[in-house]
Amino acid sequence: MPKEFVIYFSHILFDDEEDIITADDESDAIISDESDEEVVQENHILNQNMISKNGEEIWSKLPCVNAAQPRAHNIIRQPTGPTRFAAQVCGQSVDTAFKLFITPEMIRIIVNCTNAEARRIRLEGWIDTTVNELYEFIGVPLLAGVFHSKNQSIKELWSRLNGIPIFSASMQRDRFVNLRRCIRFDERETQNQRRFEDKFAPLRNIMEMFITKCKSNYNPSAYLTVDEQLVTFRGRCPFKMFIPTKPGKYGMKIWILCDAETSYCINLQPYIGRVNGARDVGQVTRVVLEPTDHLNGSGRHITADNFFTNIHLARALLGRKMTYTGTIKKNKEEIPKKLLPALHRPVYSSIFGFQNDSTIVSYVPKKNKAVILLSTCHHSNDIVVDHNEKPRIILDYNKYKGGVDTLDQVVRCYSSRRKSNRCPFTMFCNILDIAAYNALILFLSIHPNYKNGASHRRREFLKELSKSLIKKFDANDNLPQIVANNNLCQVIAQNSFLNQGQPIQEQHIKRCYMCPRVHDRKTRLQCASCSHSVCKAHSKIVCNSCLI
Repeated sequence: MPKEFVIYFSHILFDDEEDIITADDESDAIISDESDEEVVQENHILNQNMISKNGEEIWSKLPCVNAAQPRAHNIIRQPTGPTRFAAQVCGQSVDTAFKLFITPEMIRIIVNCTNAEARRIRLEGWIDTTVNELYEFIGVPLLAGVFHSKNQSIKELWSRLNGIPIFSASMQRDRFVNLRRCIRFDERETQNQRRFEDKFAPLRNIMEMFITKCKSNYNPSAYLTVDEQLVTFRGRCPFKMFIPTKPGKYGMKIWILCDAETSYCINLQPYIGRVNGARDVGQVTRVVLEPTDHLNGSGRHITADNFFTNIHLARALLGRKMTYTGTIKKNKEEIPKKLLPALHRPVYSSIFGFQNDSTIVSYVPKKNKAVILLSTCHHSNDIVVDHNEKPRIILDYNKYKGGVDTLDQVVRCYSSRRKSNRCPFTMFCNILDIAAYNALILFLSIHPNYKNGASHRRREFLKELSKSLIKKFDANDNLPQIVANNNLCQVIAQNSFLNQGQPIQEQHIKRCYMCPRVHDRKTRLQCASCSHSVCKAHSKIVCNSCLI
């Protein structure tokens, strides 16, 4: 074959191959164009959305279109305040408000169980107690809490020399000791059997009756708070806990649902630990849903901390027409990774994520820190510039998160709890403190001008309540008031010492607690009210008629 023909033939073959390759390139170009569009679409979706760590939740970076429309579960149709029955029963006297929560029916149960216990142990000289006497017995520790004397010995409270007259006028000291020793709240015959099924059996009946009255006497506001309270107790208890962040550290834990605006206790549930060694599955959701069963469909808003918050609880409350706001732990699977703390995130910056029914936000208060909140009530990315550019969700959470903490603080201030080795009695004293505070909120709702000029309205309320419960004390007599400041500590004097012109009491030489330590001023004088050592410069003698 000639050489020229071979070259021409090969050229034709290469031209055909080039044509075929060109056709394949065109088809590949079409496919690549389509894949590029999908990639662009996917990138657009990823830029507009965030995927949670478990891949099940998709959060949009932009608010939903219908977010501005009001929802039915945000509308409250029930008026806030006392119920009609409570407003009719609660008159001008403070004891009627208190007896709406500690009812005579509850006291009759306690009276029967107390008399049965006294007869069982064959207490010498015992006379059966009555409902009126038990109300007087309740008034004594309430009054001791007013004077911050819960840790003072009973002998000192009833002392004619150093005590306060109302205690000795209320009842005999030995009678008070015997009542405190024998007081019981359930039948002893069936107690062991019931304790096997319920660790809280000794006080369960009284607690359920108290909870019923708390729910039926007051209509809470639109904002509620769920949190825990630790009742300080160091004795033997099958469900005692250690919480280092609480003031008492050791004690009995109670889940409390209260009004965020007034701290009125609506419902409470004691935590008794594991039942028969079984793990409490779904505890977080149950603790919030069970106390709010009677509020289904009411449209109220609940605030809680990160112990309770998860997406399933928030949606369960939405199904009951209630909204939720709370901080959320960073290890939750429904959180996108972009919301976690990072060094590159600037301080006071926020990242929002939106769904049709919920909103999540991550706020950076300081470098490499982030606070994450979940809400089903907020549906916008509002930021308040005046408060370090905090989102509106955080400001609302800070406003309503402290309802239970305020209740716990107020109850601890004038507490009727005394040192005891019996956990039911300690828990009952905590019930009395909560009942007294609920009675105050109820009474102030009906009588808003009560003690307007007083600096401590709750203290005045507790004093009047104690006097009304302790009927043997003359209501016209003034209770001694403790006044202490930087220049004065009143010393309550008895008539015998007034004649001698001497201070109330002498003791071993100690340093005056009001003088600066550098002065090292020693004294033998002791305040009869607070038992502190005071020098002559910081004390004076006041007769009974001049006490305020």
